[in-house]
Amino acid sequence: MDRTDEYIKHIDTGAQVPLQSSEKTFYDAIITKIELINKRLTKSLSYKELLAVEEQFSSLSSESQHTIDSISLQGSDDLILHFEGIKKIIRMKLKTLESRISKLKDKKMSVPVDLNPERPQTFKKIDQVQIMEEENKRLVEKYNVEGYRLTRQRLLEVEALQDTIFEHLTLQDERIDGIVDIASRAGNCVSKGNNVLDKVGESGKLFRRFMFILLLCMSFILAFLHYYYR
Repeated sequence: MDRTDEYIKHIDTGAQVPLQSSEKTFYDAIITKIELINKRLTKSLSYKELLAVEEQFSSLSSESQHTIDSISLQGSDDLILHFEGIKKIIRMKLKTLESRISKLKDKKMSVPVDLNPERPQTFKKIDQVQIMEEENKRLVEKYNVEGYRLTRQRLLEVEALQDTIFEHLTLQDERIDGIVDIASRAGNCVSKGNNVLDKVGESGKLFRRFMFILLLCMSFILAFLHYYYR
């Protein structure tokens, strides 16, 4: 037995068949589902939960419309008018539920801006949004200028440090050049001393030993100065 025959037997007094109290008609089932969604909307829902409720409502609306459109009644005018009234009630409840869900979504999507902790306000006007955008732009420009100033200051400090390092390296090179020059002169002196000692011969052994020790001491001194001024 399809839903149409069941509905006709339930409504038509001429062919009414008593139904058990536990049975529900198709429109009772639809209205029960609508009331369940309405009851769920009385709770505090997040935006994600509202989207889930909206998806549930869309499924119920499509299912209800398909069920109503698939039923075709043949009977008295009173029966047809009664069924049309049921369809109108179901559509009105669905429309009211859709409007309620839409209002709750709009409320969740609004952006609260707490200018005063005791009196939070909601900015929806275009001029207020423009004021906020201009303020954000000024803040960004301020941070950019401050960042440029700090960056330039760091670069100047790095440049000054590089100049100081360059001066120390130049001074160190000059000291090394002086030590190398002294060592070269000492080498020449040793060479000349050796020539003199060769000419002096055996009588100059003591003097040669003295000069060797003196030059050896000078070499240690020059090496110490070199490592000290590195």
